Amino acid sequence: TTGELNKVETESDLINPSFITLSPNGRYLYACTSTKLESNGFVSAFKIDSLNGQLTFINKQTTNGRNPVHLAIDATGKYLLNSNYTDAGISIFKCNSDGSISPYSQLFEFSGSSIISGRQDEAHIHSTAFSPNNDYLFSPDLGADKIRVLHLDSTGVLTIIDSLDIKTKNGNGPRHFTFHPNNKFAFCINELSGTVAAYNY
Repeated sequence: TTGELNKVETESDLINPSFITLSPNGRYLYACTSTKLESNGFVSAFKIDSLNGQLTFINKQTTNGRNPVHLAIDATGKYLLNSNYTDAGISIFKCNSDGSISPYSQLFEFSGSSIISGRQDEAHIHSTAFSPNNDYLFSPDLGADKIRVLHLDSTGVLTIIDSLDIKTKNGNGPRHFTFHPNNKFAFCINELSGTVAAYNY
């Protein structure tokens, strides 16, 4: 009632946890773990106790790439998408009914570069966003100055659609992508140019 925050839980025994997201039903939390290491990172699953906010570790799976930095769950809660930054890639996992994650079923790796030395010498997938109809994915690639597009079918199979890729202005460094609530527009933060780009959808 006062707005004061009180810590109710600390989940320890984790290495470099970063981005987190919740399942659509609010029962499970998924986190990028073992980030910014020279070895492959992981996606970790936790059960949320809705009465006291405590977390219980369920399991984890390798992303088969270094530095996972973003997670997105589709509207059905069945599929979890991970974005690897250092080893530019996207991996898809099936979320089971108990909140656990199955090993990734597909991994796409990307290459490319752009004009800013040291930041854009190679591809860096920074996030992935689902379309309003849950059938397309948009993945900003900070290193290649592109927003990459993939299709998700009803069985959870991803397909890259190179012809729909969006080439951003050189040096923009696209990072995160989101849709307007009216589903007609989308916006992308460009980290390196300090701008936001607007798109019709």
